[in-house]
Amino acid sequence: QVAPNGETGWNRYRSEHFALVILDWVMPGLSGIDLCRMIRAETDRPYTYVIVLTGKSSREDRLDALSAEADDFLTKPVDNAELLARLSTARRILINEEMLRSLNEELSAARKLEGELGSKIQKELLLGEPPEASPSHSIASMCIPSSMVAGDFYDFYTHAEDVTDIVAGDVMGKGIPAALVAAGVKSVLEKRLLTEVAVRHDLPSIPSVLDQLCGSTVSKLIGLSTFATLTYARFEGGLGRLSYVNCGNPGILHWDAAHNQVSILPTSTVPIGFLESDDYAESQVQLQPGDLVLFYSDGVTDLITQEGSALGAEGFADWVTPRAHLPLDRLLHELAEFRTGSTVSDDFTCVGLRYLGWEAEDSLHLWSEGKILGRARDLVRRFSMREGRLSEDRIEELVIGFQEAASNVLRHARSDHLAVPLAINLAEAGGGIVIRMRYPGIPFDPRLVAPRAKDIRDESGFGLNLVQSGIDELLYEHRAGINDLTLIKHCQ
Repeated sequence: QVAPNGETGWNRYRSEHFALVILDWVMPGLSGIDLCRMIRAETDRPYTYVIVLTGKSSREDRLDALSAEADDFLTKPVDNAELLARLSTARRILINEEMLRSLNEELSAARKLEGELGSKIQKELLLGEPPEASPSHSIASMCIPSSMVAGDFYDFYTHAEDVTDIVAGDVMGKGIPAALVAAGVKSVLEKRLLTEVAVRHDLPSIPSVLDQLCGSTVSKLIGLSTFATLTYARFEGGLGRLSYVNCGNPGILHWDAAHNQVSILPTSTVPIGFLESDDYAESQVQLQPGDLVLFYSDGVTDLITQEGSALGAEGFADWVTPRAHLPLDRLLHELAEFRTGSTVSDDFTCVGLRYLGWEAEDSLHLWSEGKILGRARDLVRRFSMREGRLSEDRIEELVIGFQEAASNVLRHARSDHLAVPLAINLAEAGGGIVIRMRYPGIPFDPRLVAPRAKDIRDESGFGLNLVQSGIDELLYEHRAGINDLTLIKHCQ
């Protein structure tokens, strides 16, 4: 096709692809050099071979044409034989360019397929599945690779008697090499753990497992000029105890549910691969119902915020504090959304552990969400039937009064939270039942609320009327941020 000027030529070029373009240097409007530069700026289109025709023949003119990235330069008047020779050269170059482009597309597709397969393998084999929630704790996890696969990894090993080991690691670097090293470290760790169990016929200590891991991997990691940060933690649900060794990972976050405060548990020692041997001293934390523990990679703390600075451990703690009461899945979802608003340069991993508490025949100490009211109500009914001398009607009055009091706690103790740590202790007294409820939060004495009309069920405060009418005595005390509410039901 022939265009009479630069603008028409440019419009035709944009509307369809041309493998070869011959430009006159001097044209009305856009010059041939201007048009050449505009063609080269279209980097998302297949390659176009550009020949510039001109009456100019100086060295400076040729340099101008080459600086505009023209492929060839012909001086007028054009010799037909020379033009045919140049076109033959252009044809060979365009054929080679098309072959190269096709090969690159095939390689790109193959790499994408390998990456997708690697990502699937990693999710299935390298990133462990969190165990199902137990009565004492729940666990959730999240890993977002910076590329198709991640150098981060985690796994969970559930043992007898409500004991779960949590392993969270991060290999230096990103992509497939880091993922392969992570797979190797995780494989050796599992072998060492199984070997220790077989030899000892008991659950080995965390330091002994790490000693075995380092003895098998450190020299190899040093030879590969790489290393891995690693946290190995063990949670004993029956005791509410967390034991851990943190080898170079960011400090573990611990949210104290009773006091609504976050602390950063320090790193214990250097990463795996720095030293041939080390002292893997074990640390312990006593958890209370509702407490949250977060293990995370430096991809979290290295996030660049919208203000242009790294989030850091303190910044992450500040982000977590107002959200720590959320269910784990929702908390991690909000963390992933927070990541999308920041600059990301590394794999992004977080594992959360929530201690839910414990239950006995006469007590219930739990992270109290609406769903646990049924458990608490059943406990009160069973205990009253077993230990007291209450009639069935009075037991039901007690259960209803207790349920309304507990519901009020969940709604109002912390107005901005969805749950609160709640301790319930039951005792028999003179054939009656005494229920003591202890929880942190806003002071509220139900004895000071005036009774409501019993036929106005949607009026605010009617639930407290049920408490006052169903309970014989109410005692209340608030001290050091803790509410202490006692409900007493006499046998007559």
